[in-house]
Amino acid sequence: GKEGKVLPESVQQIIKTIQKQSSERSGRTNVTLLLLIGGGCVFAFVQYKNKRNAISSRKTVLLADEAKKKTTQRVAVNKLFFQRLVRILKICIPSWKSHETLSIIVLSTLLVARTILSVLIAEITGSLAEYLVGRQFDKFTNALMSFFLVTIPASAVNSLLKYFTSMLSLNFRQRLSMYVNDEYLQGVNFYKACNLGGDSRIDSADQRVTSDIEKFSTAISNLYTSISKPILDVILFTKKLSGITGWQGPALMYSYFILSGIIKKFIMPPLGKLTAMESELEGSYRTAHQRLIVNAEEIAFYDGSEKERNIINDLFKNIFNHSSYVHYLRCLIAIFDGLLVKYWASIIGYGVMAAPFILNSKKIAGKSSTQLTNDYIRNTSYLMGLAAAVGQLVMVGNKITALAGFTSRVSELLEMVLHLKNAGNEPFDIIEENTSAPADKSGKLFQLEFST
Repeated sequence: GKEGKVLPESVQQIIKTIQKQSSERSGRTNVTLLLLIGGGCVFAFVQYKNKRNAISSRKTVLLADEAKKKTTQRVAVNKLFFQRLVRILKICIPSWKSHETLSIIVLSTLLVARTILSVLIAEITGSLAEYLVGRQFDKFTNALMSFFLVTIPASAVNSLLKYFTSMLSLNFRQRLSMYVNDEYLQGVNFYKACNLGGDSRIDSADQRVTSDIEKFSTAISNLYTSISKPILDVILFTKKLSGITGWQGPALMYSYFILSGIIKKFIMPPLGKLTAMESELEGSYRTAHQRLIVNAEEIAFYDGSEKERNIINDLFKNIFNHSSYVHYLRCLIAIFDGLLVKYWASIIGYGVMAAPFILNSKKIAGKSSTQLTNDYIRNTSYLMGLAAAVGQLVMVGNKITALAGFTSRVSELLEMVLHLKNAGNEPFDIIEENTSAPADKSGKLFQLEFST
């Protein structure tokens, strides 16, 4: 046969030199990346320790001893959390005939419709790729028109999901606010809650009634959609993929996410406790400003502006330090979630998709390149949808721990309101006391006590 042409020796030497330099450059690049990653991890750890030490060493200024006691309470996803959540939900959803129940039914219907539309869009996308590669332009045009028609209900469903989620949150807030207002503003309960000590006092009542109820309502309504939609996607995409790649593909994805969920459980910080602490510090800061407005005349008369400024500045420093620490923790969690749920899950997914092609599975035997393109694009959409759904379920833990903090704050408010209601409006009694109470002119010690 005809001999192939041989490159000159000088050209071969240049090619070898370029390949050697490229290999060395690749090695140096990998080493540099490893050093940067290692340095970033060390820097993140040092920052974490510094911020944690700053939080633990701060001197929190609280306006009541009861608030200090509640600050140390553990907030976690445990039996008490679920008991409190059930009690609150009974107020939010009083009966199956309520508007809230109707909103939940509509939301569930929209979630099912969105999942079905996602599957339909995946199939149309695969067909578009197949027709384009096979130069079947008539079918490509028809598929493109079908895609155009599907986008209209898909866009409407996405917008309606956001609307009904917001309305469900608003309805929950209305139920809780009306319940608290009816009990809190009954008789002199509001006076006892703000001006008396002991078990009758509610620390940062305004913060709990306004901000905490609003945050809880938003968190619980978003949690419903965050759980329901991924579960529907998991069921439908698993069924579709099982018929294409066999049960091994979804099983591998589930094994990966179970392992990642176990790892995440051990590294997750106590976000519920930190969220409750943040709300409490915000409440103390707001209360300090309200106290300044109410007592402005006395503070001005006694020239107490400097002292009040120091108190308010200290309270804000507590909020700043705590919020900085929480944001830093959320940043670290987001980095881990991005790697675990988005990028590494995609690597596993592409491995599952490539397995039938590499192993020359019977399911793809005899198919043309255009059909294989259709299968690949469609199955990739299925697998990415499955990975995203399972990833959202893994990250639901973050939302539940944050919800635990809001649940604790709202539940404590409801419990205190119920206590005030049961205490009634009995008069004040004057009782003798042998401690450090103020004395009258006769030298006898008295103390005002509210009978409960």
